Amino acid sequence: MQTITLLIDSSIYDRLMSMLGTFGKDELEVVTTDDRFEADKRYLASELEKIDQGKARFYTIEEAEERLEALYRKHEARS
Repeated sequence: MQTITLLIDSSIYDRLMSMLGTFGKDELEVVTTDDRFEADKRYLASELEKIDQGKARFYTIEEAEERLEALYRKHEARS
């Protein structure tokens, strides 16, 4: 399958979606994205790059719990 991106005027959106609905799932799949999805995708790509380059910092479960507890205490003190 191939992917295309379309910018669609809201005045024809419903008609276009209705027309696309006539195709079978094996022929066409509507994939929606939003700004948050794209931002998350960029963030995850940068994190993967850090892992690939050996620049990522990994934590054990115990270390992660300690860091979270410290963060909770920090924010509770502000309240």
